[in-house]
Amino acid sequence: MAEGTISRRAILTTFGLAATTKSVTSAPLVDLALVLAIDCSFSVSEASYHLQMRGFGEAFLDPEVQGAIWKGYHKRIAVAAFHWSDPDRQQLILPWQIVENARSARGIAQAFFRAPRDNRIGFTATGEAILYGINLLGHAPPAVRQVIDVSTDGSPNSGQSAPPARDAAVKAGITVNALGILEEEPFLAPVLERDVIGGDGAFLVIASNFSDFGRAIKRKLIREISNSVAT
Repeated sequence: MAEGTISRRAILTTFGLAATTKSVTSAPLVDLALVLAIDCSFSVSEASYHLQMRGFGEAFLDPEVQGAIWKGYHKRIAVAAFHWSDPDRQQLILPWQIVENARSARGIAQAFFRAPRDNRIGFTATGEAILYGINLLGHAPPAVRQVIDVSTDGSPNSGQSAPPARDAAVKAGITVNALGILEEEPFLAPVLERDVIGGDGAFLVIASNFSDFGRAIKRKLIREISNSVAT
């Protein structure tokens, strides 16, 4: 296998996710299966971590985000989320959940508000996070669209190179979007545009710092959910 490429077998067996995540293929069709990949590397302080978790939680309680879900053809989406840092450090904090009413949206929000941080923080293995997201989507409810949403405050600096992982996702029909937090790296945006985002309708949203994260993730979720197409 040539350097910089990824085999299908490697994607399917990475991290042994199949052994820990139950298949939900019997679930109803959703407009969007969304993986939220949340950077928890060294550069993310404890205060910044809590700003991210609060931002995600409050976004799912927001009437505009919920309204975008209810306007979809199937009026429901599926969401899963994990923390990531080093190549071998991905922590699933939200197994696949279907959001189809205010009660289920509140349940998602509470999962973010209560999510503990893995103390084994490390470097920024963005490529490995994308691979983990690909594998996680292999256990998602049937969906019209599949998206990996990468939020990060740093350039990839460890593990699998990000572009081949991104390309593997695109080849599988998955869109990879990103939210870049510029607090530590003011010139992060071009890196994410070049190496991370890809696929149908892929886009990047910028937060100037972690205090701006809540606004940015709300905007991003509305755009991702509203891009869902009818079938």
